[in-house]
Amino acid sequence: MRILICDDEELIRNMLKEYLISSGYKVSIATDGLDCLHKLRDLLIDILILDLKMPKMGGIQVLKVVRDRKINIKILVLTGFGEINSAIEATKLGAIAFLQKPITPIELVIQLKKTVLKNTLSRRLNNFTSNITSTRKQLIGKSSALKNFYFKLDRMKRLNLPNILLKGKSGTGKTLVANIIHKESLNKNGLFVEVNCATLPYNLVEAELFGYEKGAFTDAKQSKKGLFEIANGGTIFLDEIGDLALSLQAKLLQVLESRKYRKIGGLIDLKLNAVLITATNKDLQKAVDKGEFRSDLFHRLNVIPIVLPSLYERKSDIEELSCYFINELNKKFSKEITGISSSALKVLKNYKWPGNIRELKNLIERIMILEKDNGLIDIIDLPNEIIHNKYVCSNSKMRLNNSSFILPDNGIDLIKLENDLLIQAFRKSNGNYSHAAKLLGVSRFVFRYRLNKLFENNINLIK
Repeated sequence: MRILICDDEELIRNMLKEYLISSGYKVSIATDGLDCLHKLRDLLIDILILDLKMPKMGGIQVLKVVRDRKINIKILVLTGFGEINSAIEATKLGAIAFLQKPITPIELVIQLKKTVLKNTLSRRLNNFTSNITSTRKQLIGKSSALKNFYFKLDRMKRLNLPNILLKGKSGTGKTLVANIIHKESLNKNGLFVEVNCATLPYNLVEAELFGYEKGAFTDAKQSKKGLFEIANGGTIFLDEIGDLALSLQAKLLQVLESRKYRKIGGLIDLKLNAVLITATNKDLQKAVDKGEFRSDLFHRLNVIPIVLPSLYERKSDIEELSCYFINELNKKFSKEITGISSSALKVLKNYKWPGNIRELKNLIERIMILEKDNGLIDIIDLPNEIIHNKYVCSNSKMRLNNSSFILPDNGIDLIKLENDLLIQAFRKSNGNYSHAAKLLGVSRFVFRYRLNKLFENNINLIK
């Protein structure tokens, strides 16, 4: 149990620290509110013992910052005589208990044991509840592609997992799947630490993963834990592993071989005690063939490969996914969309979805913001790029319907024809954008955009 004591009185800090260390706790100290927030950022702390009355930044301000930053930590507050109102405010801000000064070390240890017991029971209850509701409900759909993933997940449960490699295009839900694997693993009570290798600056990757000791380099003014150390007992998820530089690939391979690593500037080997999940949207075998990815690292990561299907391979899940997003966005935007029409659904099922599930969610969100407030989402609400792809068939070849329009031998002026149709639809519908869009088989958003562009070029067209 790691404890941080924050109190501006040196005598109290030292007394509590000595007693807690002798009782088996790991203890750090902070001299004021600002120092406390810095320690919470750099250290892994389970319980904060916080004095309310301090210079620079008081305990109430610290509590507000902890709440706003959503720092997951248990807080006990220390209050002086006559500060009962502040203690009540602290409880409202998330403090789980308050103790009145002067406090004896024995009283503090008793309260700490109560906190640990309550936290253990709460965690057991949460685990029990999560087992009932199942984390798998986060994966929407019942397609055969998902059933294959469930089969692999059942085989991996309650095992000391080796390295897992998630393969799939962007937007297929690799982060969500990594979370589910973590929550069903033996390490589920530990932290889930996510690292995007593509977004970390090259010169900081090693420091972020392994940490560093004070003085290891110019700006290392104090020691810092790496993400591998923070994930101890839990899961570390390395996303976009295909973008990791070759020099760092060698170091990662060494860590996976030995299950040990060393901080930059450190002299002691630390044990890697975490499930490792990696993910990529690249073909790593091709990267290996081109010399862009180490062959030995690829085989080390590829112990359990899991391929996440694209949305186009999960056509039967599109309706359920759409309804799920509609329900969530109805709450967010206070709308009353009741679902999606069968004709619109047919178009969605025949679209290729290069952006996969993320693209579907963004599409539903765009329609609900710009097009609809209630009722069913229909074809006229779909954007032009989706509608123009409605003829894509299952074998990915274009199949054109018989057209009622015959192109003249001498050709046409396509731009003039389109402009004429826009004006005719506008006049026939008496300026009703939704009706006009329906006449042309496009969404209201597309019709309005094209008409506005036309009016900008020639304002006399509507006279």
